[in-house]
Amino acid sequence: MNTRRTSGYPGESSRALARKATPELRPTHYPAPGLRAAREAAGLTVEELGERCGYGAGVVAALEAGGTAHSQTISRIAANTGPHDLRRIRDEGGSDV
Repeated sequence: MNTRRTSGYPGESSRALARKATPELRPTHYPAPGLRAAREAAGLTVEELGERCGYGAGVVAALEAGGTAHSQTISRIAANTGPHDLRRIRDEGGSDV
């Protein structure tokens, strides 16, 4: 049994508290500044990557242009760009993805 307390309430996990948080305190949409570099390294066009993921090319293009998307959307797109570190695609960006 896990006896470590992660919140101010006995028996309530930090995950349970996060579910109770307001949307402003619990972000679900993130930018993907490293996506273009990962896509280009995979040798894919915007259209090809969108098709592989089941999204339109506009979703990929919007993310590359600085838009945000749900973390699951970014994960799905990243999984189709090859063996790239999702943290670098989502959080850090850069050309050495």
